[in-house]
Parts: sequence; C-alpha cells; structure tokens
Amino acid sequence: MPDADGDDLAWFDEFQRQTTSPRNAARVQDAFGDIDVRHRLDQIKAPTIMLHSEEDQRIPLAQGRAVASGKGPSRHAASIYRAQTHG
Repeated sequence: MPDADGDDLAWFDEFQRQTTSPRNAARVQDAFGDIDVRHRLDQIKAPTIMLHSEEDQRIPLAQGRAVASGKGPSRHAASIYRAQTHG
C-alpha cells in the first residue's frame, strides 16, 4: 500500500490481526514466498497479460518482467502495466 497514510496502515494491521492467527499469517507468508511458476510458463497456450505493480515492495518489477518475458507461445503477448498499487 505505497500511498497509504498512517491511519490506513493502522486499519490494515488491525484487520489482519482480526482475520487470522499469527501462526496462520506466518504460514501464508512462508507459502507465498516459495511460489515459483517459471518452470510452467511453456504450458501457457493463450495470450497473456502480465499485471505487476511498479511499486510492489514484495516482488520487484524486474522479477515481474522476467516472468512476462518467459518461454512459451504466450510470451509475445505478455506485458507489464505499471501502477503504484494493486487496486
């Protein structure tokens, strides 16, 4: 949430605390960090649009570009759209 102010961040922190346990939050973060689909890019058969936030603090834009330029027939249709947020 690059454009969030202190109140927005406080609300989001509280929302996260109310909607999951600390153990489950840690498990989600661990699982999310291990997702890597690059080895499956050649299985994509349809034109693909790659959406990636320029300001994403978890996954750098360079990694999004690497996925978008991956192997497979859809690679020519892949593009990255820059935005400050996911919304």
